[in-house]
Amino acid sequence: MTQPPTEVRLYRNWLLYLGIRIPFGGWLTGPLIFVALFSFYKYFSDPLYMNTYAIVFLSAMIGYVVPVYAVIINRSQQAFDALSHLVQLDESRRRDWRKALDHSTLGHHIYASGSGFLLGICHVMILEAGRTGSVSTILHNTTAQISAFGTLLVWLVLTTVISAITRNAIAFYHLSRDHLRIDLLHARELIPLAWVSVVSTLSLIGAQALFGLLVLDQSGWDVLLPGTLGIAVPMVPMFLLPIWPVHKRLQALKKKELDSINKKLNPEQAFMAQPLEHAESLGQLNNLLAYRREIQAVPEWPFDLGAMSRLGFYLIIPPLTWVGAALIENLVDSVI
Repeated sequence: MTQPPTEVRLYRNWLLYLGIRIPFGGWLTGPLIFVALFSFYKYFSDPLYMNTYAIVFLSAMIGYVVPVYAVIINRSQQAFDALSHLVQLDESRRRDWRKALDHSTLGHHIYASGSGFLLGICHVMILEAGRTGSVSTILHNTTAQISAFGTLLVWLVLTTVISAITRNAIAFYHLSRDHLRIDLLHARELIPLAWVSVVSTLSLIGAQALFGLLVLDQSGWDVLLPGTLGIAVPMVPMFLLPIWPVHKRLQALKKKELDSINKKLNPEQAFMAQPLEHAESLGQLNNLLAYRREIQAVPEWPFDLGAMSRLGFYLIIPPLTWVGAALIENLVDSVI
């Protein structure tokens, strides 16, 4: 995909309609979703299928992912706007690119939702087989159906979000590879690409941290592994796709410019053959050496220190959460 489709109708991602459209509505969306789901599961579920840890996890995951996805889209649109003066597309195509960040074709929506539903069904069957030894229990047990609904809902929402973010990462990949003007002396203008990479990755890291609740629940691999892998695996392409083409282009441009400078510094050049006391020769030499230092200092990745610091900090959150949950579990067991 080198550009978003313009001849087909695009539809806004359905998760974005769940946001509350009032002042500070974004801050309220997550807590309200959490309270609604927690109350529903707590009232209708059976502890045999869903204890408090599981209920909190299922409610918190949806309450976290839905508003965070809206933040990711907003940040991606801001990044595109910040890069717009570098985008070598006409105004109409720029609008199409921007619209495609939160819209997609009906086929893509169906594919993402269908994939989430099928993955959820598979996970439910694994869980039920491990819990009761038979998947048929779901057909006639209401509490089992509520538990299955919670699992399906998490898979549906996560798959929808991951699919949409990955699609945007691919779009930024093509944008930065084919349609972005790069100036080595103004490489910092490319930092908005890092916003896209970092905010997408951080959102999934936050979701990973919630699995610490299932560690407290003493959940087995059949509960933890599918969701953990389903979130962890897409993080790598989400992070690399928007910035990789720019990294390669910066590398190539930097090497080409340094080769050109070094060629001019070759002793065989006319001004280098003159005595260095010659004012014109000395001035040219100083200018070339200063320019070479400037080019050598150009970063080959579109990151600033703030983005890398946030990423490094958040990368340690899930392991610390899981270790903390395990320590709390051991402490409780020893007290009891």
